[in-house]
Amino acid sequence: MTDATIIDARERERLRWQCRRGLRELDELLQPFLRRRYDDLNEEEMRIFRDLLSCTDPDLLKYLMKNKAPQDQGWVDVIEKIRSCAAD
Repeated sequence: MTDATIIDARERERLRWQCRRGLRELDELLQPFLRRRYDDLNEEEMRIFRDLLSCTDPDLLKYLMKNKAPQDQGWVDVIEKIRSCAAD
């Protein structure tokens, strides 16, 4: 394994743990997205996804349930990708 592969594996594991939120609704949206669609994101979208994971559970749930809209269009786009993955 190369150093880059080890770093990628560590990052993936860290993200996997961050997607386990304790709220079933969030777990059912974030975990499948990470497994199925995260690798399709560009660098900026990956950064936004990581930033989203730093939100509190109540705020993140509001964003994903469309009860609160973020100001940043990039966040809106990534949130929509997460929501659409759940609809698949």
